[in-house]
Amino acid sequence: MQRSPAHLFITFTLIGLSGFGGVLPWARRTLVEQKQWLTSQEFN
Repeated sequence: MQRSPAHLFITFTLIGLSGFGGVLPWARRTLVEQKQWLTSQEFN
């Protein structure tokens, strides 16, 4: 899957805006489980 700079920007902006009070679980769900940009080992 290709990741354009705009797509990366939007994804990380949403993570930042939604992450008040516990961004890591949400970031893991987005980056590892949904988008599969990272493996579980890479995230840790």
